[in-house]
Amino acid sequence: MKFIFPPLLIHTIILAAEPKTEYQLNHKAQKVSSAILNNDSRTIYELFVPAFRQEIEFFRFDSALKAWVKNRRIAQINTRLIEIRGRGGHISTYVTFQGKQDYEYIYGNWLFTDSGWQLVWLSNILDQTFQYGSRDTLSMFELADVALEHILSPTTRKLLRINKLDLSETLYALLPMINRETTSISCNRPVVWLPGNTDISKRIPKTVPYYLEFGQIRIFGSFARTAIDIKPRSSFGLKMIGRRRGIELYLKISKQKWTFDSTGKTW
Repeated sequence: MKFIFPPLLIHTIILAAEPKTEYQLNHKAQKVSSAILNNDSRTIYELFVPAFRQEIEFFRFDSALKAWVKNRRIAQINTRLIEIRGRGGHISTYVTFQGKQDYEYIYGNWLFTDSGWQLVWLSNILDQTFQYGSRDTLSMFELADVALEHILSPTTRKLLRINKLDLSETLYALLPMINRETTSISCNRPVVWLPGNTDISKRIPKTVPYYLEFGQIRIFGSFARTAIDIKPRSSFGLKMIGRRRGIELYLKISKQKWTFDSTGKTW
């Protein structure tokens, strides 16, 4: 049986990185595939970022992998590097079990750390009960503020094609990890931080052209990642922005402060 894979897309990592980062990531991804083939969950577990191993015990991961395999025999595994953007690496793995014509898909998300590539997530093997790196609420608020400053900078707004919009007098941002509304100053203007379950139709004025919605913020140790959507709120904002815009950001802690590190995916 032949599979048709999507074309290989490789984006140069925008970091002071070691040479041949693509080769190194491919090598690590092949280790994961070999370990799946040999039912070696310990090897995969050791490839995860330390934050994962600190919060998720090995037996939980081992059980999840075994539950996914379901005692099936693997006939073939193919691994492809999708892309590298900023600190993030993205791997597709296609697993065919004996007696089956269709493959099962695993999406691997990796982080390029000071120690090289480390695994962040394996879709379909892990589910949403495997949350980690999201307990430090104070650091997350600081991360969100740094991310907000960066995403609303002229350079990033141009990248996201929202540079035609002036900054609102008051900014509104949905932050899922807070449980009550709070206000701060960022970009030289007030920012109203709202819980993720806020009814925007009641809380954000219709005259506000757009608002921001943070996805999960995950801390991996000295690095962190978040994703932010910029969504139109008013008819003017819809006209100027069109569809929602989004960006993935990687941040790094330096001298006990979180700073912007690199840009990941945009949409």
